[in-house]
Amino acid sequence: MGRYVTNDFDWKFAFGDQSSSFGEVLENICTNLDDVWLNRYVGTQGEGEKVELCIDSEVGLKALKVKIAEFIGKDFAIKGTEKWCKCKERFGDDYWDRVMMRRFLKKINEGEITGDDTYYFDVEY
Repeated sequence: MGRYVTNDFDWKFAFGDQSSSFGEVLENICTNLDDVWLNRYVGTQGEGEKVELCIDSEVGLKALKVKIAEFIGKDFAIKGTEKWCKCKERFGDDYWDRVMMRRFLKKINEGEITGDDTYYFDVEY
């Protein structure tokens, strides 16, 4: 299972002991979206994967945001602490996938990810 990592070591250590699968989850979310394309390049030796996310328009970005929000769910709440290195609790894959996508949606809402652009993410195993 991979972790969403883009030079943000909070992410790496948060998911070091607890699995999530950023590429797979994002691929499922992007299925059947207009103006949004996702390609995953998975390594053969377990070294990780590269995710290429192409957002062709602001309409596509809006649709992506809606699908991510649906995936997270209205009733989702963070359990424990967001201080990842201090979190002693262990939760299932579904929980961590939602945490990961919540963080990703926050980056979109903050304007770090916009329409009419292509983004590349490293997913470490």
